[in-house]
Formats: sequence, C-alpha cells, structure tokens
Amino acid sequence: MRFSTNISILVLGLASASQVVAAGVWKRAAPLGVQISECSRNGVVAVTFDDGPGNFTQGLLDILGDIKVTFFLVGENVDNNPGIVREMYRRGHHIASHTYSHANLNELNTAEIEREMNSASNAIHRAIGVRPRYMRCPYGECDDRVLAVLKRLRYKVIYWNLDTLDWQTRNTQATIDAYNTLDDNPPNSSNFISLQHDVHEPTVKAVRGILRKVRNSGYRVVTVPQCLQDNGLYA
Repeated sequence: MRFSTNISILVLGLASASQVVAAGVWKRAAPLGVQISECSRNGVVAVTFDDGPGNFTQGLLDILGDIKVTFFLVGENVDNNPGIVREMYRRGHHIASHTYSHANLNELNTAEIEREMNSASNAIHRAIGVRPRYMRCPYGECDDRVLAVLKRLRYKVIYWNLDTLDWQTRNTQATIDAYNTLDDNPPNSSNFISLQHDVHEPTVKAVRGILRKVRNSGYRVVTVPQCLQDNGLYA
C-alpha cells in the first residue's frame, strides 16, 4: 500500500472549481478531465476499492456476491493477478484505472503521465479485452495540468465524498463507522462515492457491515457509472 499521509487533510473546498464537479451537471454522460465527487442521482452509494487486486480480493468478491462495485486497479497488480481481474469482470463489476505503478501524477511530466495511463490500460486490456474509461488519481492528487492530460486521453476522473480512511486506521469497525454519515444525510437528497482499499484485510472484513449499513440507511449500492447514469464504461 502506497498512500500519502496527507490525503486525510484533503477537502473538497481546497480543490479548484475546475477540478471537482458536483452532482447534476451532466446528462447520461460523465464529463472528461474533471474530478467528479458526487453521483448525478440520489439514494445511491457507489462503493469503490483502490489499489488491487491483492491477496484479499477474491474473498471480497465472495462477500459481495451479486452486488456490483467499482474497482480502481493498479496495472502492476493486474499483470500479477490477471485471473482475479477476469473474475471481477465476469461477475459484472466495473473495472477502472488507478495508473500502472500508483505514481503521484502531479510529480510526472506529460510523457510519464501518458505512459502510466497507457500501461495500465494495456494491462487491463490484456486481462479482460476492454480498456477503462474511468480512472482515479493515486493519493487523490490531480492538478489542472494532469487533468488536462487525462481529458485529452478521454478519462473520466473520479474522486469521492465519503473517505473511510481505511488505509490509515486498518480497523474493521472504524471503516464501518465511517458510513454513519449516511444517518445524517437522507437518501432522498444525498448520494455518495465511497473510498476503500481491498489490499487491506480489515477493510474486506468490514464489507458485510458496510453493505448492511447502506441497506439499513435506505441507500442502494451501485457502480460509479450507475451512480452517474453513464453508459460509457469502457473504450
């Protein structure tokens, strides 16, 4: 796990208006090259997992059963575990990019950004025969220069508005408790894109509790494209 400790202090208010887009500004097609932090409809939680696939991903798939989520995959891990990626795809989960080596894109030049994204796309294509159109920037960090490159590469860039901080706490109950915010935000007027990491065993152990909490709060678990009402999953 390579996750910057400064992500816990990131807040949406610090991002420029050009970087983060809230709900309701698109119709059936998510915009390219801006960080999307909310769904375009209420009553849903897009549950997402970063950094995999890893040692605990198969167990996560078994826990999820028929429930579909979005996985932001690291290309190196895809190359090392293509079988589990094929299983994700076969089960109907949404596969997206988290770059090839989990590099901080803000620290790379344009050619290096393109190499990270193209290598990750190639790894996913080798595994499942399609190329991702969705991505998430490692550490949640994409400045305007990076976003311009991602827009040219035609990526839909996904942020979040519910951070479980599971990478930091490594605690099952704390990860579940992060969803208590649903109690203060009724589903008829709220929606969430949540962030977890399936490379941590305590996170995978939390998933049953997370699903129960989402259901009991009146929300429905969906993939990111479903939460955005967008049909353009892959290239």
